[in-house]
Amino acid sequence: MDFETSKAAFLELYNKVDVESKCRFSRWVGGFCEGEIDNLEKSETEEMLDLISDELRKHVDVPGGRLKNEITMAPECEEKSVETDEFIYPDQILEAMEFSLQECNVCQSRNIENLNLVTHSMSKDDMMALFATLKKDYSVILDIGSRTGCVLFAAHLMTKCKRIIGAEIEQGWVDISRKVAQKFDMEDRIEIHNENIANEKGLKLLSEADLVIMHNPFEWFSKEKGEKEFELMKSNFKKGAIIVTLPSIESQSISIEGWCENITPKEGPWRDELKEFTLYKAI
Repeated sequence: MDFETSKAAFLELYNKVDVESKCRFSRWVGGFCEGEIDNLEKSETEEMLDLISDELRKHVDVPGGRLKNEITMAPECEEKSVETDEFIYPDQILEAMEFSLQECNVCQSRNIENLNLVTHSMSKDDMMALFATLKKDYSVILDIGSRTGCVLFAAHLMTKCKRIIGAEIEQGWVDISRKVAQKFDMEDRIEIHNENIANEKGLKLLSEADLVIMHNPFEWFSKEKGEKEFELMKSNFKKGAIIVTLPSIESQSISIEGWCENITPKEGPWRDELKEFTLYKAI
């Protein structure tokens, strides 16, 4: 059985469990699955993504959210956050490294504050769910703010797309992701541009793409939080292009009227695995 069929069968069974047993059953399922995960064989895609993640850790210091000379601008609501990259440094890796997510507000006091962990990339699970769900054969996939290139590598492994494009403004990330693409023989379909998407060359790349992925490319990296970029981008999306964003465009106070429509499904992965992501279609 495939994932969706298996999930439906499990939910059908779960909903038949009587009220008195449901809590106990849920704890058993959680414990059973937690014990099984470490013993299960990984798929070829998972194995390859893990190898790529291991390689990227050689080039990017923990917790992976920024390069040494990279400047980011935390939104006011995220000022007490630690920037990370969930693909390179997933939770289990940070835990194994005993990376602290606490900060002492007054030196040598007990005034300890927990910090938020904010990731600048999709996790391995996010990407696998995304490309397993978007099954159409796209001709051109564009990741805006491609950073490590993890979305590009997942697309290479999980799709037949002939052109998989990364647009990244930070030269350091471009250099690293190009090295990894070369090491894993992915240069046949992957191209990584050191380009601002709002410039002439960037907008041309945008106009050619039929799947556009934007995992928070502006909020931490643009003074206007993306408002200026979206104004330039609106008229350059290919008609009918699918756009995947986090956060949603509407939550950034940017109108979608006249240039795209929200087509996020209410069921399937968009309800659970991909619930943080919003799906649009350019019109």
